[in-house]
Amino acid sequence: PDYQGMGVMSELIEKAVESEKAKGVQLVLCVPANDELFGFYKRFGFDDGIYCSSFTFGRNELEGLSTECDYRLNPDSLYFNSKRNELLEKSGKAFVRFEDKYTELAENFGYSTVTANNSYAVFSENDGVVIISDCFYVKNGFNELCYALLNETGSDKYVFDSADDDILILKGVIRKLDKNLKLDEKIYLGIKME
Repeated sequence: PDYQGMGVMSELIEKAVESEKAKGVQLVLCVPANDELFGFYKRFGFDDGIYCSSFTFGRNELEGLSTECDYRLNPDSLYFNSKRNELLEKSGKAFVRFEDKYTELAENFGYSTVTANNSYAVFSENDGVVIISDCFYVKNGFNELCYALLNETGSDKYVFDSADDDILILKGVIRKLDKNLKLDEKIYLGIKME
C-alpha cells in the first residue's frame, strides 16, 4: 500500500511485456488477484479472454465420488509436467505445455500439486476451502482426484475450475503481442489454446 499510485506496478507490467515480446512470445496471460484489477490491466492493452466454469462440492459429496488409488502429492516438476502433458494429449484438445518452473512457481505461491493415474491438479487450501485452480482428468480420474484431495486436505468445501462451456465466468485477461494471432473468443487457461 505504501507504494500504490507511484507507477511501480505500471512499470513492472510494461517491462514484463517488453521482455516477453523480445523473446518472441505471442500472447501474455494474467489472472488478476481480485476483480478490481481487471480494469487496471485493461489500461495496459489487456482484454477479457480467459474463462472457466466453477463447480463447488462439499466434503461429503466428494467422499461419495472418491475411488481409492495411488497418487503423488507435490511430485517433482519434471514428473508433474510430464503427467499433465500425457493426460492433456489423451484428450485430443489443444493445450499449452508449461515449462517445468510452472510447478515450482505454484509451490512458491502456496499451491500444492497432486497426480494420480488418470488425473492431476494444482490446488490451495485456505479457511476451510480447497481451490482447485488447474486440473484435468480422463476416465475415472475425477474419482481418483477426489480421493487424493480428501486424503491431503481437511476442508469441507472444494471449488473446481473447469473447461465446461455451459457456465463460464471471467478468470483472466490476455494481451496479444502478435497482431496476426488468432484466438478463440473464450480461452480456458492451458487447455483450449494452440
